[in-house]
Amino acid sequence: MEICLTRVCSLISPPNICWGAEVNVEDVTSCEATLAALCASFDPASIPLTDSVAAYEAAARMEKLAAGLKLRMAARAEQSQAWRQAGYRSAARWLAHTCGTSTGVAQAVLAASERLTALPETSEAL
Repeated sequence: MEICLTRVCSLISPPNICWGAEVNVEDVTSCEATLAALCASFDPASIPLTDSVAAYEAAARMEKLAAGLKLRMAARAEQSQAWRQAGYRSAARWLAHTCGTSTGVAQAVLAASERLTALPETSEAL
């Protein structure tokens, strides 16, 4: 499958988010849908070898950004108690199931996320 670069560029344009503006769940899910569309139509063979390292590095940066967003959001999701309504005995169990990890790892993520509230510079760096 060949990727039309014009189409991809239109897909990956960020939602209408201005610096300092509040981001809402629609902005996050819009970015998710955009990334899903990019991944669905992505064919590594369509990337010239001369651009392959740059494409890989961009994917690695996206992965780090998403990990930072998840870490910053974990404590907020715990506070929502929605995990309880979904039938989980703890936020860590919900997080472990959602992320495909162990409960111990999920507990560590929740603890780190909670600590970020006292570390605004670290949170912003994510």
